[in-house]
Order: sequence, then structure tokens, then C-alpha cells
Amino acid sequence: MSTYQQIMQSLKKGQWQPIYFLQGEEPYYIQQISDYIGQHALPEAEQSFNQSVLYGRDLDIQTLLDNLRRLPMMSSHQVVILREAQTIRDFANKMEAYWNNPVPSTIFVVQFMGKKIRGNSKAANAIKKNGVLFTSDKVRDYKLVDWIQQHISAEGKQIEPKAALLLAEYLGNDLSQIVHSLEKLEVNEVGDHITAADIEKYVGISKDYNIFELNNALMERQRTKAFTIIRYFGANPKACPFPVLMAGLYGLFSRLLILHGLPTHDKKAIATKLRVNPYFVNDYLRARQQYSVPQLRQVMRVLSEFDLKFKGVGSVERKDAALMQEMVAKILL
Repeated sequence: MSTYQQIMQSLKKGQWQPIYFLQGEEPYYIQQISDYIGQHALPEAEQSFNQSVLYGRDLDIQTLLDNLRRLPMMSSHQVVILREAQTIRDFANKMEAYWNNPVPSTIFVVQFMGKKIRGNSKAANAIKKNGVLFTSDKVRDYKLVDWIQQHISAEGKQIEPKAALLLAEYLGNDLSQIVHSLEKLEVNEVGDHITAADIEKYVGISKDYNIFELNNALMERQRTKAFTIIRYFGANPKACPFPVLMAGLYGLFSRLLILHGLPTHDKKAIATKLRVNPYFVNDYLRARQQYSVPQLRQVMRVLSEFDLKFKGVGSVERKDAALMQEMVAKILL
């Protein structure tokens, strides 16, 4: 199965395939490949009459096949982009005859978002034989910092680990949103070395009031700073939505529990086990001194308790701001 890098290298050489079946949960790569084909497979002057964009929800198989079998006008090929293909019931199997015998003059791009066909199915084998089958998987949370650094490096720039982590913690694994945020830096002509200050200034993440800074305050048991940040979250819910807050706290204290059980002192091995960038290992080692194993187990119980309370399970009606402050107070006991 082709990788994203392999597909893009081939496309940039003008090596077009009759089928591009783009599937999976991460829309960023699917859209990048699809957009590149739509913009470069045909000269701009030909796109209006030799390029079609169809939608699965409005389509039946016969109409699709009619479009695929249409001859290009005054060109060697046409492009057909099918969006929302996953909405067509049993799509891959219904198109099996086409996968086995695609029209050579048609470049057929399929966006099969959020789903996958079986890799050993007849349809998958036929697609791989006569075209490209690409699966776009979500980037795991613990790999986001590395992904951001690699993405920036490919642009000939560098980003400090703290800045990459700030983006990852704030935006999660929405690659399109991350790339859009990085484009803001380019618009503002930020230099080749991107810092946390650049992210704070141009992406709009507050230096003092984000989950990254809250985690730092809790790791160092800085009570005043932690309560200042959590009060801000309570007054400004959009600054750190509840799911982001809880995911960040669960991640932090879970890693500290794991760290207590590691027999090694090798920082690279610790980074691998914790699934964090080696740059941050020293922060975790210092935090380990602040929390014993019994304390961490109690913190995990507190997080579970307040996760239920925020969801309205077994608690009287209270404002989120008050619950947040009570939760942090119990964490820092």
C-alpha cells in the first residue's frame, strides 16, 4: 500500500494512475492528495470541461459509471473526483468490475472518509493492481509533536519542542487545523526558527492560560499559578474546553504513574515509554519527586470523580468554574 510521501512524489512527476482510492479517518492527507490532482492533472483551461466533482449522497452507481466512461474533450484524459463515497452503500463491491477494468483516459479520485475497505478483499486487490489504495490514519496524540516538527522541517524551518507541544496540546490531532495555524506564522513572516512566543502571538494561544501551562503548574505544585489558570478557564470556557482539560490532566498523571514504575534512568528510553519528546523528560523527572504513587492514585480517583460530576452524574447542579477549582484543590492536597 502506498504512503502519502510516495504518492505525492509520483504526482509531482506527473505519473498519473487511473484510480486513487483514498480512505481512512484523517481527512488532511486525503484532501491534500485530492486537491493536488484537481489542481495539476489538467491545465487550468481544461478543468472546466474535463473535470467533474461528484457527491456520493446525490449519486447512483450508473450515473457515476457514465461519468467515468465519458471521453475527454480535446485532451488525453479527464478527472473525476468523488466526494463522500462512503455514503454509497456497499460502494467498493458495487464498483468491483470498474476496479478490474478502469478507463485509461479517466483519473478517478475517491474520497472514502472515515471508513476503510478490507485490505484483502477483491475490490482492494483490484484497486492496488490497477491504481492506488491509500489509507489515511489519525496521528496518535503522543506522535503529534514529532509530526509538527517533521512538517516544519520539510518546509526548511525549525520549531522548538515547547512550541510544537503547545500546538499539539491546544489543537489536538486535527492536522488541518494545525497546518492552518502554522500558515498564520508564514503570513506574519515569522523567521525560520519558530518559538513558543510566536505560537502564542500569532496563533492566539495565551501563554499563561492554556492546558500546557496548567500542566506545568501542577507538575511543579505551583498552587497560585494553577488556581489563576483554572479560574480563567472557568470564566472563559472556550479557552480550554472540558474534554481538552480532562484529556490533558489524565495524560499528565498517567505518565507520572508509568514513570514511577520504570526501572531505567535512560532519558531516551523514558521518552519512548511515556510517549513524549525527550526534551520534556526532565520536567517529568522533577514532577515525579512531587507526587508519590499513592498520591497519583488518589489524583486519578479525583479525575474520575470530577469527570462524572462535569457530566452531571451523581452531583448537585453546580457551575463548571466551581467544579474546576474544587478539582484542582483536591489534586494539590
